[in-house]
Amino acid sequence: MVGSCRKCENCSVDLENYCPRQIPTYNGYSLDGTFTFGGYSDMMVSDEHFVVHWPENLSMDAAPLLCAGITTYSPLNILDSISLECTLVLLVLEGSDIWLLSLLRHSEPK
Repeated sequence: MVGSCRKCENCSVDLENYCPRQIPTYNGYSLDGTFTFGGYSDMMVSDEHFVVHWPENLSMDAAPLLCAGITTYSPLNILDSISLECTLVLLVLEGSDIWLLSLLRHSEPK
């Protein structure tokens, strides 16, 4: 995502992906009406809320890991009810499994 209204009920609880006025990175329209081309773009404009700082000492080769990482982290971040006594069933697609296992391994039980 490159934008949302940042004012609706969903945005106020960090669920911008459910915002009725969200601006997707690809195949959407920016506030000025221009089309969004995502990763096929030479450059793009994004609300700073949706931008991640990239340290200069980190190779850009790691950039593709962001998609799988955030796809996995976001749901786990809102599941506060996971405990050691529960059974967790996972359906993992593509590269997310590596991130999911790593996040679970390094997270503290709640």
